[in-house]
Amino acid sequence: LFEIVGGNLQFISAPDYETDPHTYDVEVTADDGVNTTPQTITVTLTDVNDNAPVITTSATQSVAENSTFVAALTSTDADTVGTNPATFTITGGTDAGLFEIVGGNLQFIAAPDYETDPHSYDVEVTANDGVNDSAAQAITITLTDVNDNAPVITTSAAQSVEENAAFSVALTSTDADTVGTIPATFTITGGADQALFSIDGSGNLVMTAKDYEGAIDVGGDNSYEVEVTANDGVNDTAQTITVSVTDVNEAPTDITLTASTVAENDAGAVIGTLGVVDQDAGDSHTFAVSDNRFEVVGTQLQLKAGQSIDFESETSIDLTITATDQGGTGLSYNENFTLTVTDVNDNAPVITTSATQSVAENSTFVAALTSTDADTVGTNPATF
Repeated sequence: LFEIVGGNLQFISAPDYETDPHTYDVEVTADDGVNTTPQTITVTLTDVNDNAPVITTSATQSVAENSTFVAALTSTDADTVGTNPATFTITGGTDAGLFEIVGGNLQFIAAPDYETDPHSYDVEVTANDGVNDSAAQAITITLTDVNDNAPVITTSAAQSVEENAAFSVALTSTDADTVGTIPATFTITGGADQALFSIDGSGNLVMTAKDYEGAIDVGGDNSYEVEVTANDGVNDTAQTITVSVTDVNEAPTDITLTASTVAENDAGAVIGTLGVVDQDAGDSHTFAVSDNRFEVVGTQLQLKAGQSIDFESETSIDLTITATDQGGTGLSYNENFTLTVTDVNDNAPVITTSATQSVAENSTFVAALTSTDADTVGTNPATF
């Protein structure tokens, strides 16, 4: 492996520390023409920083939003001398200005936000061992989403439903995140009237039909309050929803009459005053009577002018009275009444004793005096 050139011991071929042995033995002899002296020389091969570092950090990285750390910058070097580990610098890339190297780590200067910043970044780094630069490495960083935004409830906070109708509204939300529970999961978490609500299997907020006139909300004002909360697996958002129950026109439910008798022969007689039971406060009503001998004036049921009843022909009268409300839809209610006709002593008695009698001598009795009367009132039997 050795040769002597110009009085110098030298390798025939320069050795490589990375591939050749690190020690060598060679014997040389000095000859003065008569005498010789041999000597063994041990040669130790030392390393030189003649290899560039090799970057081992992956060229593709994935980073969660809101984090600055990207990757530890690592390298290998065949040499045992020089700067090892190598020193890294940012030497290029489209997004070089967004990065820095701190403590051997590549990181964002400011943590990126998935919802507002790009989702992919390019930066180039180079490793230097004090003498040699590595081949530059382009690193592509993909930004991943984190469930860091609470859902936004899009269902309106103000709702309404007509009385007597079941309430239902879809509970909906949006979320700036692409991860987490989407759509959000809803639960009932409060509200003065929460016990009256539920969430059905389709995700609708529901409440059974309510009566405007019989409000059962806490305030008694037909304004039902419930709080719902949307959860995306990590974050909660609460919203109070107020459901206003509105009034609708309903049919009357009853008709009352203050009296139910009429005297015979009393033309145009007033029977009594009509009343109507109607859940709708303030409704006015009109009346119709099934018997055209009668009419309603204001709220008074009476015989029409010139109309009278004869007890001997009718002792009672069946009427149907219809009340129609004026609330806009003209809803009606019918009720049957029976009027009792009262008798008046307006018929003379009729003598039924025979006009011809036969009496035996020596007897005082002639005949029993008898009569009939069409009337049920007055002196009956008649006085003779």
